[in-house]
Amino acid sequence: MAPSSFRTVSAFAAGLFLVVAITSAQTDTATITGIVTDSSAAAVPGASVQAINQANGLEYTAESNSTGNYVITALPIGTYDLTATSEGFQTLFR
Repeated sequence: MAPSSFRTVSAFAAGLFLVVAITSAQTDTATITGIVTDSSAAAVPGASVQAINQANGLEYTAESNSTGNYVITALPIGTYDLTATSEGFQTLFR
């Protein structure tokens, strides 16, 4: 497919930015949540979302649901690179 025929997968809300959800002083994990949408703001169900820890290269994955929402839980605290992919869309990296 030519690049012009790709649609970009976007992430809104806390999408492709790390959102650390620390619920108590004893917690040492984080959660990334977001919604995957296309350029017209329509949800992209079934998109694969990967969070790759910058410090150790470990990868964590989730799939967006029917409303485009995804959750990646139990992440070690750190900085992550995020990628969202779906067939027929251009990959988005943040």
